[in-house]
Amino acid sequence: ARWQQQGFDFRIAINVTPEDLTGPAFTDRMIRLLGKHKIDPTRFELEFTEGALMHNPAEVRHQLERMRQMGMDVAIDDFGTGYSNWNYLRQLPATTVKLDQSLIRNLASDKTDQRLV
Repeated sequence: ARWQQQGFDFRIAINVTPEDLTGPAFTDRMIRLLGKHKIDPTRFELEFTEGALMHNPAEVRHQLERMRQMGMDVAIDDFGTGYSNWNYLRQLPATTVKLDQSLIRNLASDKTDQRLV
């Protein structure tokens, strides 16, 4: 909160585990801590991998929606390394999809990769 008061403009990315998203405890704690320390939730981006979606998908989606409602950004990290069900991913409240490096490593020279990405 002091950094904000001093005019520093920054964002913080937090990697969350599947366990963090399978119940309300993590989200409730984030809400409590952000309020206690008067931190703007729009400065945060929560990152999770596709694997998190395999652990109680409905609850994961619900917790991500709660965090989006607070103003946090939500990023799917390392997309393309796991299950990559596009229809399911479309239902998530994600603001960002971060492609896995294996999908873009040869992007400059590989026409197939260019076409896919």
